[in-house]
Amino acid sequence: MAYAFEMEGRPWLLVRSGPTLAAVSAICTYKGSPIRWDRRNRLLSCEGHGCTFSLHGEPISGLATSSLEVLKIKVINGRVYGARDLS
Repeated sequence: MAYAFEMEGRPWLLVRSGPTLAAVSAICTYKGSPIRWDRRNRLLSCEGHGCTFSLHGEPISGLATSSLEVLKIKVINGRVYGARDLS
């Protein structure tokens, strides 16, 4: 399952696939097209050029060579918190 949300004016996806919970940018690194969760194939897919990404934001196929930005997330008392890694 995937939930779209906005942070700092940018679209993101919060995705749960089995035990994995990930938050990734919903903008493709190739040409800036929207990213959607492909539940059947369990990967992130660019709506514009067909690039695919893992739940960790890594490019799998297509023309994208850069990873999607990923938020560090924690679940505390049933609430999800996310932050950018600014290190």
